[in-house]
Amino acid sequence: MTLLTLGLSHKTAPIDEREQWVFLPEQMPDLLSELQSQQWVDETAIVSTCNRVEFYLKVNRLKTDHLLGWWSDIRRGSVRQLKALTYEFSDEVAVKHLLRVASGLDSMVVGEPQILGQIKEAYQQAEQQGTLGRNLRHLFDFGFRVAKQVRTETDIGVNPVSVASTSVLLAKRIFNHLSEKKALLVGAGETIELVAMHFKSAGVCQMKVVNRTLERAQRLADKVGGEALVLEDLANQLPDADIVVSCTGSPVPIVGKGIVEKAMKQRKYESMFVIDLAVPRDVEPAVDEIANVFVYTVDDLQSVISDHKAQRLSAAEAAETLVAHKASEYRHAVQTWQASEVVRAYRDSLEALAQSEIAKATKALEQGRSPEEVLKRYGHDLINKIMHAPTVEMRKLAERGHVDALANARQLLLGHSDTLDDRSDQ
Repeated sequence: MTLLTLGLSHKTAPIDEREQWVFLPEQMPDLLSELQSQQWVDETAIVSTCNRVEFYLKVNRLKTDHLLGWWSDIRRGSVRQLKALTYEFSDEVAVKHLLRVASGLDSMVVGEPQILGQIKEAYQQAEQQGTLGRNLRHLFDFGFRVAKQVRTETDIGVNPVSVASTSVLLAKRIFNHLSEKKALLVGAGETIELVAMHFKSAGVCQMKVVNRTLERAQRLADKVGGEALVLEDLANQLPDADIVVSCTGSPVPIVGKGIVEKAMKQRKYESMFVIDLAVPRDVEPAVDEIANVFVYTVDDLQSVISDHKAQRLSAAEAAETLVAHKASEYRHAVQTWQASEVVRAYRDSLEALAQSEIAKATKALEQGRSPEEVLKRYGHDLINKIMHAPTVEMRKLAERGHVDALANARQLLLGHSDTLDDRSDQ
């Protein structure tokens, strides 16, 4: 089995570069099918979030350059630039990486639980598209179990810090009393819902949810006691917003400099706090140039997150130890699984040989031949066919001087590793 992981993340690429290479959810079915059609790919899964894009592949031969070329063609970018941003892992290292990602150890916010849901979503997309086989399915299922065990057996999930909760912490640094502030939430996905819940707990006095579809906005607004609006209302709602949090799947910015400038004039330049959690970004970078508008991206939240890193270090170390142990355990499990596959395949091949010889023997009996003669011929021919392949291979090993390999063959076939010379002395 050859596992290949290729990707980039917040650790290797800042947001202005990540957003060039990210994939949107609606693109996934076609991307999975197209990648799966490559001759060197056997199984495929793609994880694409605001902080990472990763390919998990079972390949029949390593073709990293082909994958980079395919990725750069789709995103119409430079292979050279992309290669400088990416990392590559194979087999055991790829397994450990997935376990770390699923457990939240590779996240911007160490221990955050949201990434596990995102990986499960990637798994389901690949399953629905038919690009998962038993290798990746087995790996991802194992990763989900390990992630659960990490949260159960370590303190990595105690007092959890997430991008959503960090948004509230940062808002508290800008404004002394959130109970006096009004929030405008753009989008109605999982991240915005988490932000909304945190703002509700922090006592924000008013929340409005703006989304492309009013129905989804209404569902979230009902949960937090807010008001639901459609995206066309965004410009009209901005002047009343002290806090704006945006996280949509739009491929282009939806909060432009022009509408924010107009809103700030109506606000008489009273401070506005804007958090852009989307990749690609929802807020034009130029918005940060407007007086009294404070724009933060997911990368800017890192400074707040770092304040909480020390208190989670001990839990992270325990989680890393557990993940390392589980990665090794998976390697042994795969080896056992592969051995079972070999035995099963060998048994199937012998069964096929036996059935072929039984058919010949049955035909001979129907023709009136002696049962004793038929049985002797059946046993002789079956033994010859069983011995043919190993005999040819052992002769090749002997001709090449592979003594150790011959000893291993003796162990497998006879159940002992004594050499012929050793046995002749007994």
